[in-house]
Amino acid sequence: MLNGYLQSRGITIGEHMLSTSLQQVGPDAYRNRTHCTTDPTNPRPYFAQNFGHKLHLDHNKTLQMYGDTHALAIDGFSGKTIAYVTAAIKKNLLFMGKFGGMALCVFIIFIKLYLCRTAVII
Repeated sequence: MLNGYLQSRGITIGEHMLSTSLQQVGPDAYRNRTHCTTDPTNPRPYFAQNFGHKLHLDHNKTLQMYGDTHALAIDGFSGKTIAYVTAAIKKNLLFMGKFGGMALCVFIIFIKLYLCRTAVII
């Protein structure tokens, strides 16, 4: 990761030289990073207890220039698509708004407020 950052800044350095530098600057952190297999950025793994516990909303704006925006809700437990909509427009406030913390409620409100060409709720 550090090598990629340096290359983006126009600095080219070899892996061995970078490793040696990291060993000198922070020997404890270097030793922990090489011997520890857990990911320090995500100490708590993703876990969904049951169906509907975690819902993920996503949208695709690749066809926005033609007037289409695709949005869908995916269940975190099963990975199944719960709701899908193709709408003429998209409003970020409706997607990201907090309606009692229920993402599916936000998605259904999005479908009802804007007359969609295709709306499928499973």
